[in-house]
Amino acid sequence: MDQRLTTISLFLFFLLVLAINPAYSKPIPIRFCGNLIVIRATVNHQTGNFIIDTGTSNILLNARYFSGEPSDKYFVGITGDLQEMQVTRSTLQIGDLSWKNAYSQIVTMSLIETKAGIPIHGLIGSSLFRKYEVQFNYRAQQIEIHSIKRKKDPSSASPDEPDQSIAFRYKGGTPTISIALNGVKMRVVLDTGAEVNLMDLQTSKQVISDISNSRYRNIGGFGDEIKNRIVIPIPELKIGSLFLDSTDWTVIGSWDDLNYTLSGPKIQGILGHELFSAMKVSIDFRNKVVHLWPYPEEKRINEPAKNNVVLE
Repeated sequence: MDQRLTTISLFLFFLLVLAINPAYSKPIPIRFCGNLIVIRATVNHQTGNFIIDTGTSNILLNARYFSGEPSDKYFVGITGDLQEMQVTRSTLQIGDLSWKNAYSQIVTMSLIETKAGIPIHGLIGSSLFRKYEVQFNYRAQQIEIHSIKRKKDPSSASPDEPDQSIAFRYKGGTPTISIALNGVKMRVVLDTGAEVNLMDLQTSKQVISDISNSRYRNIGGFGDEIKNRIVIPIPELKIGSLFLDSTDWTVIGSWDDLNYTLSGPKIQGILGHELFSAMKVSIDFRNKVVHLWPYPEEKRINEPAKNNVVLE
């Protein structure tokens, strides 16, 4: 009888501990390859380097290391590269979290591997985190992933309240928010897999008034082709009530086909590394909210009140 009481007491104690401490994953270390963030993960019993890419909806696997079933679909990169792809179902392990039967697409990643300088086994997209919140802390070189419930306390991913909370909308499975560049409102994808910020040509004509400081950059993605595109520095980027000074934007052409093909709001750009390197960012994929904590030296005078939620 005493043994049973002891067992029950221990069980109640662990329930209390779980109630006090939500089920966070252990911090997962990230490494930087250029402006890409890479983690160690295991897919189908093969451990390797994977890019966390919130600008991609699905899991993308490198055809160099994985194979699947032929598909009648084609994969189209943001720069317009088109390639055949295979598909498969995968088991995935990241830290102490695991997923089974995850839909995965298999494509060529030769340019990405060359740029990274290390083997890249794949990209992990946003759809994997639909029931999770992911906090990106580039200064600490780590991410945290934890499962959440709907209508969760928006600040529970951190002991500190966010400086800004912004509701987002999905575009083809990727999170998008509204920003302002030089006072021009536009919608962008929040993309941890984007080393540079991208803008479509039509929007650039509204935003850019001075090209005297422009330059050119070679950009590449999926496939084998490198493209040369113009880069324009923009003096002011506004996200909610927060500001970033002098961000660079690469103009890459029309996104009409992309906006037509993918469900969700029309997008005009992609916001990548420059945001995530300036702020701690937590994306609550389930409740569709982004929380922002600017690093101290990045804060500006026009800061919002705590938990100022910008609804779109």
